[in-house]
Amino acid sequence: MIVHGAPDDEELAALTVALLALPRAEEPDETPAASAPLWTARPYRAPGAWN
Repeated sequence: MIVHGAPDDEELAALTVALLALPRAEEPDETPAASAPLWTARPYRAPGAWN
């Protein structure tokens, strides 16, 4: 496709909608929490905490 001149607002809107829809087209197989290594599941301890 050869485009002459600057794209108009409708073309920019169509491209924006198409690009925003791309990541949502494929669903992840598992959640990031399920695929995280086990050491990330340990509870948070504040720096310098006694327990």
